[in-house]
Amino acid sequence: MNESNNFDDVLSSSPTTVISPILSSLVFGEIRKNERKISLQEFCNRLPQTISKKHYGKCSDRTKESDPLQNLLTQLEMSPKERERYQYISSTQNYTRNLISTDNQTYTLLLLCWNPNSESPIHDHPCDGCWMKVIQGAIREKRYIDTSKTKDGTTQKLIQTSDKVFNEEQVAYIDDSIGLHKICNEDQLAMSIHLYSPPIQKCRVWLSEDNAWNYCTKEMTNDSEFGVRL
Repeated sequence: MNESNNFDDVLSSSPTTVISPILSSLVFGEIRKNERKISLQEFCNRLPQTISKKHYGKCSDRTKESDPLQNLLTQLEMSPKERERYQYISSTQNYTRNLISTDNQTYTLLLLCWNPNSESPIHDHPCDGCWMKVIQGAIREKRYIDTSKTKDGTTQKLIQTSDKVFNEEQVAYIDDSIGLHKICNEDQLAMSIHLYSPPIQKCRVWLSEDNAWNYCTKEMTNDSEFGVRL
């Protein structure tokens, strides 16, 4: 595996471990005052080391203040110039997935561009966790519980557990111990950074919340990679 300090190249770091239930119950919406902001370049340079921090994933009483990935993402300030390279927008799609950086082992960093009145399908996250930061506009997140895991023999609905709006600079977190979710953009063009650790190759997708048993597996694809449209 090649190593590089350039976030457009392959980066190396050690694998993460499973996120603790304490962190899984948190939503990181607060922005710290006087927190030093960092560029996308610095964020990507620091990301592998942050993932490999010894205490990550091993502290049973962790709070949002002690989650290094949440802290790093909170500091990120993606300038319009940095964003421009990756913000591929398609008029024929609800949203686009634009790869910024990955080491193909411990993380994937994406910029998602959301057209107005668009949403993702309901889906899971077969990884240690997904961190999201709103870069432009506002993002609505609806969370669900998959009742098919505990019910048998009859059709069960996905149960909605929360409905929250995240504004610019706010950060959210989810993993499968929390449940499923879908992301919606109900207003103007919106953009969000998504960090998956480790990378997701495929996920389960539900097209309707009315039947928890009716889902399919979808391969993860990108619309652009490192600023180049596919």
